[in-house]
Amino acid sequence: GSGGSISSNATVSGAGSKWVNNSTLYVGATGNGALLIDGGGNVTSAATFIGRQGTSNSTVTVSGAGSLLQAGSLTIGGDAGSGSVGGQGRLTLQGGANATASSVDLGVTVGSAGTLLINNGNMTASGRASIGNIGSGNLIIAGGGVLTDTGALVGHNAGSTGSANVSGTGSQWINNGVLYIGNDGNGQLSVGAGGQVRSTDGYVATESGSSSTAVIDGAGSAWINSGDFFVGHNNGASGTVRITNGGSISGVQGILGDLAGARGS
Repeated sequence: GSGGSISSNATVSGAGSKWVNNSTLYVGATGNGALLIDGGGNVTSAATFIGRQGTSNSTVTVSGAGSLLQAGSLTIGGDAGSGSVGGQGRLTLQGGANATASSVDLGVTVGSAGTLLINNGNMTASGRASIGNIGSGNLIIAGGGVLTDTGALVGHNAGSTGSANVSGTGSQWINNGVLYIGNDGNGQLSVGAGGQVRSTDGYVATESGSSSTAVIDGAGSAWINSGDFFVGHNNGASGTVRITNGGSISGVQGILGDLAGARGS
């Protein structure tokens, strides 16, 4: 989809059906695009953009066991290299579908918004995930969905906002690295109904200007750190954590208000 109000649709359906892009796949460049991968279809690209520029509001849906998106570097909402602001994008994995990526970035320009919904699906990223890079990002893991990456930042850069919700038994966000809820931007994490988040170190409100929160609610709901857990790290950062109704957070050390001028509660 390119050219303002133009809308375009593509479907890759059925076992053995493939769409291979040796370079970049744009689902919604300046117009609106929709891509459906189902029934065991497979789409592969070196890089994938969903909702690239300001006028685009675009979606990719991967549905059903055997269906696969191999996205390369994945950007949902915006394109930092385009010189344009805005762009709205959404990727949904459902019904046992799978996706891989080298990196995951949601909301990469001013005014952009990206959503990643993993509902009974599985996604593996070989690099870090940025949920709200410069714009806004929203991560939802439910229904036994799993996201695995090498670390993540929710509310990555100054002015960004990011939110992550992990809900339901079997739903997991596995960070094989550090998880920042609010790096320079503002981040929110909600873990409930038996969902689990794992990381090495965990931070809530990392740098100056970040005002960020985490809520872990309900029996079986957990944020599990193999290292330390920080709430309010640097001067000017403000973090708040609530653990309710049998939820849990674990780590080697728990530190509230790490450096001078930081606030943690």
